[in-house]
Amino acid sequence: MPQLRVFAVFFFCGMLIACTRPAVGSAQDIGQPVCGASENLAVCFFANAIPQGDSDPAPLLEALRDAINLPLEELRAKRYTDVMGEPNKWTFEQVIGSVFTGSVRRENGELNDPDTKGFIEAVKQPEALPVLKKILEDLERHM
Repeated sequence: MPQLRVFAVFFFCGMLIACTRPAVGSAQDIGQPVCGASENLAVCFFANAIPQGDSDPAPLLEALRDAINLPLEELRAKRYTDVMGEPNKWTFEQVIGSVFTGSVRRENGELNDPDTKGFIEAVKQPEALPVLKKILEDLERHM
């Protein structure tokens, strides 16, 4: 029964992202979504990311809350439980990368995913806050 609940959370999260995805083009050479050079890396990533797996949603919920509430340096230093249940192992970017798959190609050809330099800084920008809050609220509502 807990697995069904976790599946339902990830299914809903996938539907949320798919339904709130802004209109973006596709990179013709590799079929990836393209985001403008001036678009926020995190907003663009979350708009195009696909939830994966059936892992424990607790680290994701904690990471999203921290992204909303903690200053950048504290978020950067924070460590979360990994998929094996080991506490204090993963960075914010690793938690996000373990739950969401996909990358977005920038207009300049660079890939954008949670491992991209500047991703965590983009998460802390004002334009990313409503996206993070919406994902968190919807996940909490369906837990």
